[in-house]
Amino acid sequence: MRQSKRVDTAKKPARRLVVNAAAIVLLIFTVGFINCSGKEKEPTEDDEILLVSTNPEENSVVDVSLESITFVFNEGIYIADKTKITLNGTVVSDVSVSGVTLTAKINSLTSGTDYTFAIDKGAVKNGSNRLNKEAFYLKFKTKEEVPTTGKTIRCEAENAVFSGGGTSPVQIVNDPDCSGGKYADTREGNLTFTFSVSEPGNYQIIAKVKSPYGDKVNTFRFDGENTKDISFPQNNVFTEVTVADPYFFTAGNHTIEMIKNWGWIQFDYLEISPSSIIPVEFDIQPLVTPNPSAAAAKLYQFLLDNFQHKVISGVMTLKSLSTTTGSEQNEISWLYEKTGKKPALLGLDFMDHVGAIQSDWINNPDIIKDAISWKNNRGIVAFCWHWRDPSHKTYEFYTQGTDFDPRKIFEPNSDEYKAMMRDMDIIAGYLKELQDNNVAVLWRPLHEASGGWFWWGSQGADACKKIWQVMFDKFTKEHGLNNLIWVWTSEATDNARNWYPGDEYVDIIGLDVYDQGNHGSQMLSFEELKRLFNGKKLLTLSECGSIPSIAAMKRDNTIWSYYMPWYGDHTKNPDWNTVDDWASSLSDPDVITLDRMPE
Repeated sequence: MRQSKRVDTAKKPARRLVVNAAAIVLLIFTVGFINCSGKEKEPTEDDEILLVSTNPEENSVVDVSLESITFVFNEGIYIADKTKITLNGTVVSDVSVSGVTLTAKINSLTSGTDYTFAIDKGAVKNGSNRLNKEAFYLKFKTKEEVPTTGKTIRCEAENAVFSGGGTSPVQIVNDPDCSGGKYADTREGNLTFTFSVSEPGNYQIIAKVKSPYGDKVNTFRFDGENTKDISFPQNNVFTEVTVADPYFFTAGNHTIEMIKNWGWIQFDYLEISPSSIIPVEFDIQPLVTPNPSAAAAKLYQFLLDNFQHKVISGVMTLKSLSTTTGSEQNEISWLYEKTGKKPALLGLDFMDHVGAIQSDWINNPDIIKDAISWKNNRGIVAFCWHWRDPSHKTYEFYTQGTDFDPRKIFEPNSDEYKAMMRDMDIIAGYLKELQDNNVAVLWRPLHEASGGWFWWGSQGADACKKIWQVMFDKFTKEHGLNNLIWVWTSEATDNARNWYPGDEYVDIIGLDVYDQGNHGSQMLSFEELKRLFNGKKLLTLSECGSIPSIAAMKRDNTIWSYYMPWYGDHTKNPDWNTVDDWASSLSDPDVITLDRMPE
């Protein structure tokens, strides 16, 4: 569980010569009527069908991915003869009209090509069955795509497709010192770069920018899926900033978008070149728990055997496995009802098992029984812990709801220290019960600490790391727990190492990602985590909103150990995951479901 993140909604592009074909806006002029040449023309009795506007505009440059062409007339029309509606002389088969609008669907275009869309004489008629007596033409050209031949591709910012910005759209500024003699002042707008690579491989992406308006952060999105926030420190000189290195591109066409977060940077160019960095290889360390139990060792080996080959499916629930219908239906049962499949991993939470909370508030009092039952049915069990205020002054775990000070972990005589030890002992008792029943646990406490929204991360990294280390020693040495596989939740940023408890305390690095409707592989984060932790640890999506597509993961060579979407709407709401998304994932032979688990 995490705090909701701020999302900037992209605005429609302002009218300009270069049109973003994916976000076309109808341009209807109210002063006079125009024909395709742009000259004003008065309506006459003999020539009543007049063109008001087109989309794209005449002579505009459009993306190769243009999906439709739109003509708007001064009155309602009907198609009289479809064979007279053509694109470069070829009849367009998919044409429809609605009121004053004629729309032609376009299957594919070739880059760097001139096109003429024609509505010939007698192609359309009005309500009085009067045919158009003059032809209407729309001429446009598609953008050139620059293929790579192993050399650097330079995409000039002034040639990118601009969108958004509202009253502060992207502006092109002349500057003889810039590449191409111009740069794009992004202001509140977005840029989309399109290019093509001939060979699959790892590439370096560099942006040459300056940030005269102060420190800024903006989002880069690759092929509509993988995103990464890039910081731009204030400066008044154009400087090359690494966006990603290495990044794996398949052969073919690609897009990189710079999406306004803070906005207001000045962009000279984007460069894509073969990466010279040798990728980090995985060399996974053994379990950190001394003398791990047979169950833990077997589970860990299963994770190792499948890592980078297959992904383990999972789901989080706060409901008892016995509640299979109605409003209390658990997520496992819901998925089985919708897809005929059950995920292999069951996510549970000790949220209500310590703290100042009434016993009748506990969502699933049979949580230990459910974990044992799931393991006995060949499933994998994961536990997190939304640790409520140990002082019992509140029942909050969010920082804003409690003043509990985690720095007291350094003061063994303090009341706060003793309260933390008491809660750890309680949870250790539950985990010992699981150990006695041969249940290995993917154990993930103190999650999302670096975000600061939970009390255990509210006072910085040192206190949080110390709590983790104290817990590890207490559980393994004092309580003799050897059935735990320790999962640390990290961020995919350079700051992540500052929060890390240490290689000797962690088995798996988890990432929590909530990007609604994005079923991409999260390759950028995967590669960053591999680099940050030197390939020593398994990587997993310990929480997610939308599940990653197995096709995307295989395409990007980014197969996480497991994925686990959060409970409720994150599992069931189609804005996050549709039933088809679930069915496609759970039916794939490279996605491990409960029925594919070994005995």
